[in-house]
Amino acid sequence: MSDDRSRHDRLAVRLSLIISRLMAGESLSLKTLSDEFGVTERTLQRDFHQRL
Repeated sequence: MSDDRSRHDRLAVRLSLIISRLMAGESLSLKTLSDEFGVTERTLQRDFHQRL
């Protein structure tokens, strides 16, 4: 159960930071974000399509 909670917490933080940066006018790339958050570009694409 704590693994699921941890995964969801990381997802929430990741999406929150991305949205905040976009709202601030930053240009972001999948490659940079994937390196920064330690996830694949495909994971980020899935986050965007399924959760935003």
